[in-house]
Amino acid sequence: MAKITRSQPPAANLDVSVTATFAAPAALDVTSLDVQHGAVGRSYVRYVDLGFNQSAGLQNLIDTGGITLTKYDLNGANPVSVSLTGVLSVVGTKISFDFGSAGIGGNANTTAGDGYYEIRVRGATQIANFYRLLGDVNGDRVVNNADLAAISAAINQTGDGLDADVNGDRAVTTADSTLAKKSLNRVLTASLKLGLRPALLP
Repeated sequence: MAKITRSQPPAANLDVSVTATFAAPAALDVTSLDVQHGAVGRSYVRYVDLGFNQSAGLQNLIDTGGITLTKYDLNGANPVSVSLTGVLSVVGTKISFDFGSAGIGGNANTTAGDGYYEIRVRGATQIANFYRLLGDVNGDRVVNNADLAAISAAINQTGDGLDADVNGDRAVTTADSTLAKKSLNRVLTASLKLGLRPALLP
């Protein structure tokens, strides 16, 4: 019959040392910016999605005022704080901005919402910038004949996400051309940075 040998556990009074290294949890930070669900045009902006590296802490940022939005003129001057009350919500690892059917600025048919916008997040290493310019349906920072041509080519199209839909009413009509013509030659200053960039010290 085979003899079975069992190893004995260490005595209870012996010290056992275990060395382990644990990575520090990643700090919450901004990783992406999506304007109007990826639309090229900047004439109508209702939605802005700010992506993060994790979902933990996002609701707290909203609840404690950790996100601010500042509007500047199209030349980057005259900063004004924009209220985010009722605008923000958490969707997975994103914070979604919804400015309502009238879009940012509160009137989709005027230049009231035109401007250069900056989003700052408390503790983040990145800030986000985007713009709104009534009539700029091709996203090139200026309203000109190229925009009018794009609108004309899309007349009678209907649906969501149409770049040529100047006022976001889900239809491209002659009214869109009229609005763009009223905004001809309005320009976002070329030196203003868009997208994500390193945050500056307060």
